[in-house]
Amino acid sequence: MSNMDHETCVKLAEWYAAIHPRRIDIIGDFGGKQLFLIDGDSLLHYSVTTSAVDYDVGFQLLHAIFAVESFLKNLRVRGCNFHVVFFDNQTELCAPSKAPERMRYKYQMTRTILIRHLRRYANGTNEKDDTGVVFSFPSIDSQQFRKYLAQHPATFLLCHDGDAAPRQCAPKQAAFHYMIHQFLQLRHGVALIYGTEFKSSRVIVPMITAARKIRSITPSQDLRPTASLQTPESAAQPDWTPYKGKSYGELLTAAALWRVLQGGCVEKYKIMAAAMILHHVIISHTELAERSLAITCPIQNNRISKAVDTFLEHFCQEITIIIESDMGESLARGLNWDVFDIIDGRLFLSLYAILLEGVSIPATLVNKAKPLIICVEKWSGVSLFNSNCLRISNLEAEEPQSKLMIPSFHSLQATILPFNHELLNKFLEPVHLQTTQLHEEVNESKVFRELTHWHNAKVVLEYKKIPKKLGFFARKKNQKFMADTLVYSASLTNATGKLIEPKTLDKKNSATFRYWHTLAQEFSQEEVLIRRFQKCMKYFLSLTNEEKMVISSEVSLYLCDTLYCAWGKQAATTSSEQALGIGSLLFNQIVQTSLLPGSTQEVAAALQIFNSAVGIRSTELSNQKITSRRLGFHPRVYEVDNRALLALGSSEFQLEHCGPFLERTFDSRKDDRVPFEPDAWQRSVLDSIDANESLFIVAPTSSGKTFISFYAMEKVLREDDDGVLVYVAPTKALVNQIAAEIQARFRKTYNHEGRSVWAIHTRDYRANNTTGCQILVTVPHVLQIMLLSPANANSWSKRIKRIIFDEVHCIGQADDGIIWEQLLLMAPCPIIALSATVGNPEEFYEWLRISQISKGFNFRMITHNTRYSDLRAFHYAPPEDFEFKGLRRADQFPVPGLDRPNRTTSSFQFIHPIATLVNRTGVDLEELSLEPRDALTLWEEMNKFQTKIFPLDDSLHPSQVFSGIPRKSDALAWTQRLKTVLAAWMQDDTSPFDRVCYSLGPDRKASRNSNSEEEQVGHKSCDTPDQPSLKNERLSTFALICDLHKEDGLPAILFNYDRVECERTLEFVLEQLQSTEQAWKKSNKGWQKDIRDYNLWKASKDKRKIPKKGAEKLTKQEKMREEASTDVSRWESFDPKRPLEEFSFADSSRLTRSELEGFIDSLQNENIRPHLFSALERGIAVHHAGMNRSYRQVVEILFRKGFLTAVIATGTLALGINMPCKTVAFIRDSAFLTTLNLSR
Repeated sequence: MSNMDHETCVKLAEWYAAIHPRRIDIIGDFGGKQLFLIDGDSLLHYSVTTSAVDYDVGFQLLHAIFAVESFLKNLRVRGCNFHVVFFDNQTELCAPSKAPERMRYKYQMTRTILIRHLRRYANGTNEKDDTGVVFSFPSIDSQQFRKYLAQHPATFLLCHDGDAAPRQCAPKQAAFHYMIHQFLQLRHGVALIYGTEFKSSRVIVPMITAARKIRSITPSQDLRPTASLQTPESAAQPDWTPYKGKSYGELLTAAALWRVLQGGCVEKYKIMAAAMILHHVIISHTELAERSLAITCPIQNNRISKAVDTFLEHFCQEITIIIESDMGESLARGLNWDVFDIIDGRLFLSLYAILLEGVSIPATLVNKAKPLIICVEKWSGVSLFNSNCLRISNLEAEEPQSKLMIPSFHSLQATILPFNHELLNKFLEPVHLQTTQLHEEVNESKVFRELTHWHNAKVVLEYKKIPKKLGFFARKKNQKFMADTLVYSASLTNATGKLIEPKTLDKKNSATFRYWHTLAQEFSQEEVLIRRFQKCMKYFLSLTNEEKMVISSEVSLYLCDTLYCAWGKQAATTSSEQALGIGSLLFNQIVQTSLLPGSTQEVAAALQIFNSAVGIRSTELSNQKITSRRLGFHPRVYEVDNRALLALGSSEFQLEHCGPFLERTFDSRKDDRVPFEPDAWQRSVLDSIDANESLFIVAPTSSGKTFISFYAMEKVLREDDDGVLVYVAPTKALVNQIAAEIQARFRKTYNHEGRSVWAIHTRDYRANNTTGCQILVTVPHVLQIMLLSPANANSWSKRIKRIIFDEVHCIGQADDGIIWEQLLLMAPCPIIALSATVGNPEEFYEWLRISQISKGFNFRMITHNTRYSDLRAFHYAPPEDFEFKGLRRADQFPVPGLDRPNRTTSSFQFIHPIATLVNRTGVDLEELSLEPRDALTLWEEMNKFQTKIFPLDDSLHPSQVFSGIPRKSDALAWTQRLKTVLAAWMQDDTSPFDRVCYSLGPDRKASRNSNSEEEQVGHKSCDTPDQPSLKNERLSTFALICDLHKEDGLPAILFNYDRVECERTLEFVLEQLQSTEQAWKKSNKGWQKDIRDYNLWKASKDKRKIPKKGAEKLTKQEKMREEASTDVSRWESFDPKRPLEEFSFADSSRLTRSELEGFIDSLQNENIRPHLFSALERGIAVHHAGMNRSYRQVVEILFRKGFLTAVIATGTLALGINMPCKTVAFIRDSAFLTTLNLSR
């Protein structure tokens, strides 16, 4: 491709300069399963450059081949699935751009031999495994390559970019750029090989993602394949039968020398030919270490040096020509493939220098070379056995001296001790090493005991001595820790107190009815329907279990009636489309009312009217005795003549708007072992734990993994007082949360001192007795130390009944993955490995299964792929004219989603999962999660664009699939059928797949869901998500939080993997709120008047407190009477320093002021910066591992209580921390933000 014109080179350089690849982990992001391609020339280019292969006088072909094999091996051991492809029109790309022209023939020979070598190696592996298969094509634009891609869908191409400076337009760099450009045009990604990093089980590469449309760049002239060397004529071939050996390398050397000697310069090349033959014999009969030579330059004569270079060039070219020809293929049949070590430049030059000086060659060496010399002489007609070429030494005295030419390898051999292990023997079968005989161990009176570890610098405790009692301050510190843990656990279990859980006293049903009737009349007086709904919902959620059995169905019916009125009013004032969100709430409330206890005949009759009014098929009430009781209100649905506003019973409506409310159970049944109805996969987990089996559980976040750990803990606690369960968590934050939840769930009394239910042991702190507890919560490093400690070998370790490894996928993502691996292998008991995201669960399960079975434990893998709560992806386009003037949010019904019909901003653009399929090949549709409404939209577009050749079966129509109210499992089964059809469309370029993807794109969705001018009132959004108008990332983050507040999208967690930037963003948001508030206070006359009135009231109050001289003192009772008779002023609760609601994200309804002050006061002695307290008061916080532990716990508590609504955090919160939220935002890209992290 060196014939590329200059104009095309410039265009390609400019195009490539605008590309910015991002680093990804191809194991984590693709699971190591998706096929990808490696450009063979880029592979050779990169390998020989990074390994510093000498292509000058000391050229060693074996080093180059080994460098390539090492790179491929690093991919293979990590489970990568790849093919190596070579293109005939870019053979010159295998040589680095800085390589001298006189050396390029060596790169060409290396390339030719490498192709054949890799092919032969692939044929020797398992035929079912395509890993390492090599293919050659005329060019990347050839029809052969296009056909190959159709048969082998590849995810991306791993190639080089030429190491060019930005905008450099050299022809070789342009050839690399052209290859990248063409592959991206084929809708495949491109990874750059020069940035490859192997870290633990990860392979990190710079990735260029394929775009939907790429500017076409066509060279002005055809790119012709590189001219190949002249193929040897078949008529000139000699008789090969004299060669009786088995080495293809020997025969190829002889054939190449025959052709070189035929080309002329016979006298000049005779000695070199003899040196080449001797050089190959030494290579064939010695170990690699025996021919290790330093770089030498034995030839000082420039004329002779040039002759050697010319000989080597001719020799290597002939090797290349023969291998690529049919003659080479015929010669290779039946011979051993050893061409990968056909030339060692250092050894050849050393031998040539010896022959040039007339040094005698040992007879033993000449005798081994004699058959090959005879073949060359016979074929070329040139005699090599003469005094000028070979001086043979027959004297025995010279024999020892000649042996010094080859160093002895046996004297350097080292032996190792034998190794035998039942678990590892299977994996070490391919390794064969010479070992020594074991000597008998010498009896030593002193036994080595490893009692310390580099993680622990504390003095070793003497166990025989009774430990001293803790001092006053140490006890005070422990008491404070336990008190904080109790408060923390209260936020996890929704308790309202610390030690005492208040119980509601029994009330008679009549009192409950009267109270509800009174409230219903009060609610009906509220004319604003949204406020009426909020008040009733607040009361409904506050009902106790006893009250729910009596009145919950009637209260829920009142909510249905309120929603029905709001639905009709919204449809009348705006449009029926705008009211669809309220309709979905009404649908859900009607369904839930039919399932609630305490129903009456009046409630059932009203529900029947609602069902007929909205077109829902009548639902049967739960099995219960129905009584008759007068309703506390008159349903408005009775007063409406035309009740049917829209048929909510249609499957299309339920799929599009009611997806978040569909029933999410999967074969759930009642089970006495747990207080809820577990699904089928959860019952399997319970059975395995009861059978004392080991488990590997893969289930998404919020799918119900939490109960597994606590059921196993309860089982250990109930069995006896000695059993131990160890819970291993990857982070200290998760350790604290699990310990607090154990504290809230379990209580147990022990007969011996020093025992406890739980304990914490990390590198920073301990809580309770770590060896005297029954549930130890710790981190991997500490458990490793405890298991390897001799002091625990015969006591504590034998008491362990089970180990739970939470977030076990950290074995491949964390830098300390080796610790996880060691713990999983050396666990002395059954284990439970939990994970939400494992890229290759089958391989991981098989690896663990071998370990567990060898210890006598049954091992099961249980997977559940469905999330309980659906996730919808949005792109946030920052507003162009954003100017913060205070928070405003109109009261609206809690319709879920940022793309609901009555939204107030267009900054959030929904991303349909199918629209992200830029690369149609190598994509596993099973990894794409579709909500019911996403599946419905997909069906609509597929139905629209179907053709006669690519039809969509009528049985996939929603009305044919669903009858009655659909469940989540029904929607998933339907979605799977749609994916099957779509997968077939993806494999054919003529299918309507591209049109479906384009129609589901953000531009189409924006035009479809665009509302009226009312949507654009707040601010004007950017036209496309690729061109945000705000350059300041922190200001964009602040605008995002404001828009989420407006759209009821809070609480939210905003992930930024940079700790410093997390804190800087928090400071920026806080400064914006404070400065805007101060400016508003200075300009607002109403506020200034309030301040003046407050100061007057405060002065008069202080004046009243000063007693007059001579006045009689009032008694305590008189003071109380006087205070009771005094009217309470509104200024009593007024605090001018308190943040105003318009400039605070905090939800003050979730926490009283005194409770907030209590949390803040508990942090006063923790050396926390003051602005973090101010941020807490305004409902925002930061969370990362570098923050104070007490501060992090307060942040988690306040977030769970709902007071904090925005937390800027690093990835530590993604590792199992219980912090429910409505929205998760990623405000900055990072190398740590992998696909697995995103899906978790």
